[in-house]
Amino acid sequence: MKSLKILAVFGTRPEAIKMAPVIHRLYHESNIEVKVCVTGQHREMVSSVLEVFGICTDFNLDVMAEQQSLDDIAARILERLPGIMEQVQPHMTIVQGDTTSAFIAGLVSFHQRVPVGHIEAGLRTTHSEIPFPEEMNRRLLGRLSSLHFSPTLRSARNLIREGVDVTCIHVTGNTIVDAMRWIKHQPSDLTMKRYLKGSPYILITSHRREHWGEPMQSVFRGVLKLVKLLPNGRIVFPTHPNPALKEAARRAFEGRPEVVLMDPMPVVDFHFLAANASLIVSDSGGIQEEVPSFNVPLLITRMETERPEVIEGGWGVLTGCDEDRIFSEGRRLLNEDKRAWEGRKNPFGDGRASDRIVAAIWKYFNRSSVNNRDLIITKG
Repeated sequence: MKSLKILAVFGTRPEAIKMAPVIHRLYHESNIEVKVCVTGQHREMVSSVLEVFGICTDFNLDVMAEQQSLDDIAARILERLPGIMEQVQPHMTIVQGDTTSAFIAGLVSFHQRVPVGHIEAGLRTTHSEIPFPEEMNRRLLGRLSSLHFSPTLRSARNLIREGVDVTCIHVTGNTIVDAMRWIKHQPSDLTMKRYLKGSPYILITSHRREHWGEPMQSVFRGVLKLVKLLPNGRIVFPTHPNPALKEAARRAFEGRPEVVLMDPMPVVDFHFLAANASLIVSDSGGIQEEVPSFNVPLLITRMETERPEVIEGGWGVLTGCDEDRIFSEGRRLLNEDKRAWEGRKNPFGDGRASDRIVAAIWKYFNRSSVNNRDLIITKG
């Protein structure tokens, strides 16, 4: 009988992508039994990711409903997850990132006196509502977690400043690099390949709640100016499934032949589009972590980022939602010689984050037969 039970809980597509390599690594541990619980915060978008990675769902809380609020999501998870935990009796819950699903899973685990392992721990901005609600979610998870898997040394130091025990912090790298290595070997069936062949394009994503309304429209206007700099250029926009965001995109781009609006697409197809774009414009945190693997420049339509490594490395620029700044910085990046980017080190790791996370879990339960001292950071 397997001796260690791990419950992996997640609800959104980015969580699924970054959790998948860890689950795969746990599957290969003969003395670990891993159960997968999907909250349903993103339903179809998560299913397509799990299919790519060959992961089976053991439990689905099915919390998704039309026009749901954050409180609706939280209340349903609080109501439904305890029963799953009673059934599984896990020794540890693992969560990823900063979503409402991750935070509430951590809270329920705390109530059940089950230790929490937090993947991508320690990311911080200087404001508790930027981004909203993710910044507060991850700060609270930082208090609820027993193990903190930090993607970078900077994120680990954030936790140290907050008083987290250094022996509970493990600098692992970001599991997105592990996931990207998996994804790039999967075939893409994207029907637009032929359509886009030979046409430079700007890839745009936009979904943050704090950008709804005029800020998002300002981003769209800036991108429409930028695309004019590309001969036969196009804008490719895989829209978020939220109806309000679909309507915002329709209003901004209706009747524009250079704009291709698309429904959410499988993760392999999206990464094909990203890797071949001339420029990416996005408010996504996950894309900031992915661009070093793509070697594609990024305009970050936020005022602040919890991933400053992407800016320091030269892959991204903060523009906020200012259409003029989007145009000026985008023009500069489009004119840069990308050959100078070759050989840059990925600040988010070497693709072995999952190995380090599993080793740290074993160490926590005092069952490790290897020396993991290199996984523990020290002050200074």
